[in-house]
Amino acid sequence: MSDLLAGAQWWFLQRLEYKEALLKVEIAEGITSSSAKDVEISNGLSVKRASPIEITEKSKHVRIKFSHVLAHQVTDESYWAAEAGGTTEIDGLILCQHIDSAYLEYVAKNSLIDDLVDDPLCHYSLNLADDIIDVVTTAKPSIELILNPILNHQFNLK
Repeated sequence: MSDLLAGAQWWFLQRLEYKEALLKVEIAEGITSSSAKDVEISNGLSVKRASPIEITEKSKHVRIKFSHVLAHQVTDESYWAAEAGGTTEIDGLILCQHIDSAYLEYVAKNSLIDDLVDDPLCHYSLNLADDIIDVVTTAKPSIELILNPILNHQFNLK
């Protein structure tokens, strides 16, 4: 399912759209630059010869669609904490399905979802460079390559 995501370590959120229980997430591949430079941090500290991660014309762009979405959240990666316990069914670095997760338990306990939805609930996460996106749904996501991301956004093609 995540073959399009394989081979790239860095993905960045480009666009997120939620409408009528359909969550569309567009991400772009970050490519490590071949030119290294010194980066100043703070208090006079610096990192020598760091290679920036950039979105270039060679970057892949991917759209992931989650249908039948019951809940979702976006967390800045800087504040995210890994869950204790639970298991991951899809052993991907970017797109994962979680079994018995604390987030799934929280959503089920703090909503009417358990009372109103008969289908099994699934918790997926997208683990991006700057954001973590958690999604509770009753369906598997679809993943597609965006062939020309500039034209897709310019003309709002679906």
